[in-house]
Amino acid sequence: MARSKKKKDDSSAGWEIVFTCLAIILVSFFCLLNSYSDKERGRIIEISRSFRGAVAILEGGLSAELGQQLSLYSPDQPSKGRVAVREEMRRSIQNLQAQIKETGLEEFVSVKWSEEGVQFVLKDALLFDPGSASLKHEAYKLIDIIANTVRKSRVLAVVKGHTDDRPIHTLLYPSNWELSAMRAAEVMRFMESQFRIPNSRIEARGYGEFRPIAENDTPEGRAKNRRVEIELKSIPKGHYGQL
Repeated sequence: MARSKKKKDDSSAGWEIVFTCLAIILVSFFCLLNSYSDKERGRIIEISRSFRGAVAILEGGLSAELGQQLSLYSPDQPSKGRVAVREEMRRSIQNLQAQIKETGLEEFVSVKWSEEGVQFVLKDALLFDPGSASLKHEAYKLIDIIANTVRKSRVLAVVKGHTDDRPIHTLLYPSNWELSAMRAAEVMRFMESQFRIPNSRIEARGYGEFRPIAENDTPEGRAKNRRVEIELKSIPKGHYGQL
């Protein structure tokens, strides 16, 4: 009888140890997050993803990495040849595409790349409501990946806003040029403020309806033209800002 009671006590003690360890991990995690409260959004997300993967809350695991450090080819820094840089870029783009797929939003973005740069083309349906330049929360998961890539890399990010050719004339946006410029600025402001990207390494441009990639005579064509492009390209050594 005494032996049976001892076994029961040992079993209870085991659960207490597990619970105590989990509590310590949780406290440590939130203390770590608090220490990053004034830091970049990207680092906070990476810490959160790492923690969730460590305790196996998400089935199948989740990579802690957010974004990808890029090493682009630059003619004034020929430390690596084009072929070597292209192979590195191929692996980096595969990693980025895997992260984008994890968000479930891959249908809203396309990625074009070469050894000299990367272009992300985001559909406006994910980013903004019609006639608005207020960034929707649903877009954060995608922009987080791109912004943290910029934060980690020595690149210049150029955010370009585009619309279709349907006219707009409101108090805030007298024309498509203003709308496209404000949309680009909204994305740029989110990236710069949330990820502490130096403003010397990011800029916004608005092109209105004047650089279409499809005909504007069908709803499908107009939808393709309503977009935001984020281009990442190498910057000459000593120019713009430092990381």
